[in-house]
Amino acid sequence: MGYRRNWLVLGLQSGLLGVLVGCSQPASPVPQTPSSAGLTAAEHAQLARLETRALKLPAMPTDGHCPTGPESSVAPYPRAYIPLNGAGPVYGQGGPQTDSSENSYFDVTLFTDPTVRGVVLGRGQRLDGPQTIFYIGQWATGPVVGTDTVAGKQVELHTELALPGDRRPSNTEAAPGWGIWQFRLGIRKPRGCTGFQFDTASTSEVWVVAAG
Repeated sequence: MGYRRNWLVLGLQSGLLGVLVGCSQPASPVPQTPSSAGLTAAEHAQLARLETRALKLPAMPTDGHCPTGPESSVAPYPRAYIPLNGAGPVYGQGGPQTDSSENSYFDVTLFTDPTVRGVVLGRGQRLDGPQTIFYIGQWATGPVVGTDTVAGKQVELHTELALPGDRRPSNTEAAPGWGIWQFRLGIRKPRGCTGFQFDTASTSEVWVVAAG
């Protein structure tokens, strides 16, 4: 099985992020309605507590050099160490990229190690520009910042990702205790230096990736 090193190409140099076509950003604001993200009531309460934490992304250096990292070599698959973004307990790997007229989309995989308990909250922001970061699909949540069309179906673009860490997806290839989560991440063009923060009940970590 082959693995890519970077994540947004990562798929993010093609660095936490498709087969989407046709994107539109409505002229009028989209109602700020949260998605359920498939969470239970108890998990929603956990998410609400995580959402009170401020983003602590680094400032863009004055020399314009994207402060990428960290990266780790870990084994989310038995006896298979691979390089991933992050220092843990949440790690990321990018995948295929598809561009629409205004946005770039990435099929991203996140890995949660066996220490993760409860909800994982993911958020992101460009460090070198105002472009929006958003998520779609099963675990997307938070305010809606636009819409897109996927295989003829309109979907909402959400500002947050919420993973129910105690209910890991079934995956026979995963090492014991590891969660492997796949989703779609969008970045409004142009792509550039992007920071991501992942919060759990006991940890908070930041990655920075450069999307060329």
